[in-house]
Amino acid sequence: MKHDEVSTEQLAANLEKQVEQLRGTVTGSGLVDDAIESAHGREKAGLQKALAARISEVQNLAADVAYERVKNKTQAESIGQCLDEIDRLKRLVALRTQDLAVYQKALEDADARLENRRNSV
Repeated sequence: MKHDEVSTEQLAANLEKQVEQLRGTVTGSGLVDDAIESAHGREKAGLQKALAARISEVQNLAADVAYERVKNKTQAESIGQCLDEIDRLKRLVALRTQDLAVYQKALEDADARLENRRNSV
């Protein structure tokens, strides 16, 4: 029986060893789970940071587009005002050209009268 007791003691020791190994595995599993969760957390944080950067970039682009639209609208309004002023000046030049034609005719008539008076004297 002594042989059986040794075997039982060895069996008990082996079982005790296996229990300790299983406890280590469970603890190790917890560490692995913690490591996986930590890696997942870091990955998630990295993705959130990248997403925030991309959102910021898109917001900046949207602001640039809005600024360009306002700038283009302002330039278009300014160009429209310039074209209106050009048209006004063209009309004014046309009126002054007509006035000059009338004055030129009046001057030619006055020169002709003066010439006629000189010739008649």
